[in-house]
Amino acid sequence: MFYSDYPVRHSVLYEILASGKRSSCSHAHQGNGIRERQLHSKNYLFRERKNLIGNEREVTLKFRHPDRYISQDRNIKSKLNGKGKIKFEEDIKAAFVKLYSLSNSIVVPAKTKLTKLKDVTSTFPGLDKSSNKTAGTKPLQVVNGLEVKEIVITGANLRLGSDPEVNAECALIIWYDLKKDKTNPLIGEFSFRYGSKKEKYKKETAQNAYDLFLLIPEKMKDWIDATGSTKTGFVYNT
Repeated sequence: MFYSDYPVRHSVLYEILASGKRSSCSHAHQGNGIRERQLHSKNYLFRERKNLIGNEREVTLKFRHPDRYISQDRNIKSKLNGKGKIKFEEDIKAAFVKLYSLSNSIVVPAKTKLTKLKDVTSTFPGLDKSSNKTAGTKPLQVVNGLEVKEIVITGANLRLGSDPEVNAECALIIWYDLKKDKTNPLIGEFSFRYGSKKEKYKKETAQNAYDLFLLIPEKMKDWIDATGSTKTGFVYNT
């Protein structure tokens, strides 16, 4: 199979600056930059993805926090097309650092306007309570001006448990700079995931997943970035 057989999407992260002024949102290396970003400073991210083939648009509101109970106690329901696709996940990055995320992804009409924070809160009204009351009219800005071509390669599975059988879904996500360089990847991410709605995991399964997580960077030192930045972290620090 070739890249053309997999989803190819245009992906951007949006942010609100405390100053409300238009800029490239490139405050990652400034001392007070984190306070300038009103979504990121409150552990939220807002992302838009558009299929490069076709007109489907998907927006995602996500909240991430090291404490699972803080993370899951959020109202991220959408007013459009029902509740959307709500997920609660435990994300683990290099060095076995845990983050818990609650997210909602929803398909929006092609003509949906996304220019100000109030356009986001009209779709996800629960965000309004976490926002500064005067922030609604401030413009959304693409974080660091980075627009990404995203290719998601899936189909492989890893057997983590045999009784019962537990398979982890694998994904390889490759990002290109949509505006500057569509040939050389910016970043690649390999991940695997497995789950249980009842959160019941046998020791064997959990141990195999843990061992695999540690084995990948050990055996692939020439391929793996030891700093373990997430894709979101990469965008904010570009």
